[in-house]
Amino acid sequence: MRVTASWPRPDVCLVRLAGELDMRTAPLVRDDLRMQSAAGPAHLVLDLTAVDLIAAAGISLLVMAMRNEQGIRGRLLVDARSEGTVLRILRPTGVAALLPVRHGVAEALDDVDATRRD
Repeated sequence: MRVTASWPRPDVCLVRLAGELDMRTAPLVRDDLRMQSAAGPAHLVLDLTAVDLIAAAGISLLVMAMRNEQGIRGRLLVDARSEGTVLRILRPTGVAALLPVRHGVAEALDDVDATRRD
């Protein structure tokens, strides 16, 4: 699992994940998300477009992030391709309907801008 983080805007932490998000890697990703979001961003964008596999532990991690649990901070937005691996797994579980899924980082940042205008 590769995790890279950047701050495209002062209040937006963008974390890109690549690889498999399973019971072996989810605790490491959780710790990384906790560290990356320690500054308290208003928004946490998770780019999952390069995730090849997501298991139950990965799904639990997404729900924790959405609820701002375990020290993970920021309004969660998930970047996932509509035909990608992540949504193919999340849809049947019902979790996809709970998560704020966007199709591309640009769409997620547009959502951030719209939130600011409201």
